Amino acid sequence: MNDATDDAVPARKVLRFRPHLTVGMVPADAAYLFAEGETYAIPGAVTQSLVPYLAGKHTQDEIVTALADTHPPEIVYHTLGKLRARGYVVEWDDCVDPVAAALWEGGGFVGDRALAAATALTCEVVAVGDVDTEPVRRALTEAGITCLPAAPTAVSAGTAEDTGTAEAARTGDEGSTGRPAAPPAPSPGTLRVVLADDYLHPALAEIDRTARATGRPWLLARPVGTSTWIGPLFEPGTTGCWHCLAFRLRRNRMVETYVEERTGQRLVPVPAAVPSTSRLAAQSIALRVQRWAAGVAGAGATGDSGEQLDAGHGHVEVLHPLAASTVKHPPVHRAQCPECGEADLQARLGRRPITLAAELPVVFTEGGYRTKEPEALMAELEQLISPITGVIAGIETPRIADTRLPDGVVHTCIAGHNFALGAVGLDALREGLRSRASGKGSTALQARVGAVCEAVERYSGLFHGDEARITATYRELGEQAIHPNSLAQFSERQYRERDRWNAGDSSFAYVGVPFDENMPLEWSPIHSLTGGPTRYMPTMQHYYFYPKPHDKIYAWADSNGCAAGTTPDDALLQGMMELFERDAVAMWWYNRVPRPAVDLDTSDDPFVARCRDAYRSVRRELWVLDVTNDLGVPVFVAASRRTDKPVEDILMAFGAHLDPRVALRRALSELNQFLPAVVDVATDGSGYRFPDPTQLRWWATARLADHPYLAPDAARSAVSLDSFGHRPSHDIARDLRHAIDVCTTAGLETYALDFTRPDIGLPVMKAIVPGLRHFWARFAPGRLYDVPVALGWLDAPTAEADLNPVAMFL
Repeated sequence: MNDATDDAVPARKVLRFRPHLTVGMVPADAAYLFAEGETYAIPGAVTQSLVPYLAGKHTQDEIVTALADTHPPEIVYHTLGKLRARGYVVEWDDCVDPVAAALWEGGGFVGDRALAAATALTCEVVAVGDVDTEPVRRALTEAGITCLPAAPTAVSAGTAEDTGTAEAARTGDEGSTGRPAAPPAPSPGTLRVVLADDYLHPALAEIDRTARATGRPWLLARPVGTSTWIGPLFEPGTTGCWHCLAFRLRRNRMVETYVEERTGQRLVPVPAAVPSTSRLAAQSIALRVQRWAAGVAGAGATGDSGEQLDAGHGHVEVLHPLAASTVKHPPVHRAQCPECGEADLQARLGRRPITLAAELPVVFTEGGYRTKEPEALMAELEQLISPITGVIAGIETPRIADTRLPDGVVHTCIAGHNFALGAVGLDALREGLRSRASGKGSTALQARVGAVCEAVERYSGLFHGDEARITATYRELGEQAIHPNSLAQFSERQYRERDRWNAGDSSFAYVGVPFDENMPLEWSPIHSLTGGPTRYMPTMQHYYFYPKPHDKIYAWADSNGCAAGTTPDDALLQGMMELFERDAVAMWWYNRVPRPAVDLDTSDDPFVARCRDAYRSVRRELWVLDVTNDLGVPVFVAASRRTDKPVEDILMAFGAHLDPRVALRRALSELNQFLPAVVDVATDGSGYRFPDPTQLRWWATARLADHPYLAPDAARSAVSLDSFGHRPSHDIARDLRHAIDVCTTAGLETYALDFTRPDIGLPVMKAIVPGLRHFWARFAPGRLYDVPVALGWLDAPTAEADLNPVAMFL
């Protein structure tokens, strides 16, 4: 747009079809409007008469006058009003370049406002690290954006200053134009464009602090490397800050973080580029600036526009030039961020008592009772999936197409997440990086949702350092404290023989150090679900990767009782079901008690029928045991073995639910996860698709003849699914209260810990019932020995030395 002079001809407000539309007219039929992905047909004689005059050369009054001999003025005014109201025709400054405006119009913007926005903006381009700012400065200038003179040196940590000048933006009332009236455009002032060689460069912390102190927006970009990163465009008070982004980046770059922490060396991408990719990076950064400026100037259109559905500019765009692709990574805004949020938010939430809902009607029952359909839940969770800004790096569906399995039976999904936080040494780093969350179900969508929810559950359980906790000794806390071994439940003999237990290759059988009641520790609150007092347990027993000295590992976190859900009550109910499952399985497994089969003929579930057919088709037996114990909640063990080779590859999996049909589905879905790993194993034992050595050893050596408790009890009739007394209410809140009452009746207190992270939002809860047994090798006195006798499974308690020597490995 040229500067005004005394001789300049003032712009006129003319009417025209929106610049990105091509017009074709079929006489006596209709005017047809075309754009990329859009077509419109406008019938009517008046419209066809208007077409030649809507080319951006005539004002509205001039058009009405020109058609006065053939159409009444009121009809022409009315037709023009309809065309403008529908967004086909706009009022336009006749000096605006329609070719440039067409690009913006086609992208869902108001073209003339978008073009004007660039000339109202001033940019300061700053280099952080080894970056050349000149290509970006040149691209911004070509876009009509004013660039401040280049700084003499690159910004370094602690030296960033808030520089730049404010420049007024274009304002004006466009009247009735067939589009929303432009709001008064705020002055965007000076936008700082920060070009960094690494998004974790330490100097960015000071730049971010200055921006938040002054309220100035700034764009972060990385124009070097094999891919170009653009964004976020931080707007203080609207988007998250750089620290929010850095928190996620560090957890998604664990190897680099690990090396940098131990060497002090800053790792940056190799400056890979050719002239064409350097220009592409610069022009893409300039376009991102223009898009933001257009939004600030009120240039957003009212039609269906992907850009307008994008809430702000907090996302990161990654441009892969050789692949000719761009990936948009979701924004990060951590409400608990110590820099731009409430630093004590997580601790406050952890101290808050847990209030149960009065009612929560079930809307989805296939594979588990939920208050939300899986499609709706998955749509909410997609924003958490990103290897850059997400808590889940990505989702994979394991290949089963090259196995002999029929379609529609095995539905599994794997969500990658970094679990190597705080790793010390290569082995721990590898173990954390290899960790995966898995999901299963009777459909592919259920498996995908399950994998994401489990990954969020594990992430939410990581120790971040802002959790609620106090420091005290067990003796100082007195009755407020719960002894860690009431949950861990190691026996005195296990403590004495801990060196033998810990010499094995299974971390599930690790035995901790006997608890020192006089040792000052950090403790976190857990809240009673029956109205009792808040109690405390060691923080190391709740959160993964809590820092603890190697010689003081009294307890550690595991996922037993943890679950993500559509609501806190939903998550707690799922966590309670897991506790009931592990408790019942432990009694059956370690006491090696034969249990009756579940009569699969009493199921009318098509999924169960498909599973039975699938296992037969690959020459495997399939059966299900009922291991329900004194708690009365249906718990099933699904098992299978090979029948065509000497190696039996025995599989087993578990499921629990108030609804026995749901418990059965869960057990079979869990079992199906393992089937691809063993279905094509050769006679010589090669071909397993699973890396765990304990699991492989079991598959290769276990025989049903050596483990008769795995087979159905031939002396007892199969159990009908209709024989279970309690029926779930189809109200999650009521079912949760029933599960709590089950524990109360058994003399057990129920507690909960809220793991939910404010920046994620998906409820994650940990149900805690001291006294219930884990199915890992935990041999302290209690239910493991007493309940089988009380139920008549055994005549006398099993001696600890006679318990199953095979520690549960699932």
